[in-house]
Amino acid sequence: MSDMITSLFDILWENTKMFADTVEMATAEAIERADEHADPEWKEQARRAIERAAALGEFTTDDVWLHLEGVEAPHEPRALGALIREARKNGLIVATGRYRKSSRVECHGNPKMIWRAA
Repeated sequence: MSDMITSLFDILWENTKMFADTVEMATAEAIERADEHADPEWKEQARRAIERAAALGEFTTDDVWLHLEGVEAPHEPRALGALIREARKNGLIVATGRYRKSSRVECHGNPKMIWRAA
């Protein structure tokens, strides 16, 4: 009986990992598409907004959006995610491992990673 439970657990674990990998891949693809279609001028302004937010200490993407107030947003807001990933990859920012509920209405209180300057 315990072998059957172990086998079932192994199957469930593998399916969970496959699902997580699929979700991660879909997220990365969506962010990449959003980045490809974002206006280069907006992207440059967003990069500067990330730098300003990081200079003030810990921040979330909500704070970056505040620094972008008055700048026409891209058609797909996930373009900011691509720039956050870029900033992390380039060593400008690091994740704190903590989250804060979004204050932006369109985000419905979803948790947002808290970042800081590297």
